[in-house]
Amino acid sequence: MAWNYIALIIAFPFLVSCSYSRACYDNLSGIYAAEKGEYHKALSDFGRASVIKDVKYVEYNIGTVYRDLGEFSSAEKKFNSIDPGEDRELLYRINFELGSIAFRDSLYEKAAQFFKNAVMIDNSDLKLIQNLELSLLMLNESREKVKSAAAPDKSSISESKGASAGKLLDMMFSGEVPFWFEKSEENTENKKDW
Repeated sequence: MAWNYIALIIAFPFLVSCSYSRACYDNLSGIYAAEKGEYHKALSDFGRASVIKDVKYVEYNIGTVYRDLGEFSSAEKKFNSIDPGEDRELLYRINFELGSIAFRDSLYEKAAQFFKNAVMIDNSDLKLIQNLELSLLMLNESREKVKSAAAPDKSSISESKGASAGKLLDMMFSGEVPFWFEKSEENTENKKDW
C-alpha cells in the first residue's frame, strides 16, 4: 500500500506536466495553424490550450486570430478582456493591437493613446513609433478638416497644419525629430554633390 502512495507521489509531477505540455503544444499548434490561414483549426487548438492555469497568451492569440479573420470588434473585446498583470510584454502587445484596431476604425486619438502606452513600455520598435506619429498626424488632419468645414480660412489652416502634431511629439519625446524627417536630413547632408 505504501508503494502505491510513493508511485503516485513520483508520477504526479509527470501527470501534471503532461497536461501543461499538451496545452503548450496546442497553443503552438494554434499559432502555426493561424499563420497558415487555418483559422478554425487555430481556434480549436487555442480552445484546448485554455486548460493552462495562466491563459493570458492563449487569449491574446485568440484575439489575433479574430483580427486576422476581420472580426475587429471581437478582437478588441478579447484584447480588452485580458488582464496582463505584471507582464509588460503582454501589455505592450495588447496596446499595439488595440492601437492598430483603433487606427483602422479612424479613431486616431484613441490609436495614438494606445501606441503611446506601448512606446512607454518599449521604445525600441521603430514601426511602433512611426504608427504613433502617423496617428498624431492623422488626428491633426481630421481636426483641421473639421475646422476648415466650419471656417474655410485656408491660409491659417495651412500655416498651422503640422504645428500641433509637432508640439505634441516634442512634449512626448523631448524634442526628438520624427524618423522620416531625420532620414531625409541625413540623406541631404551625407549626399555627395558630384
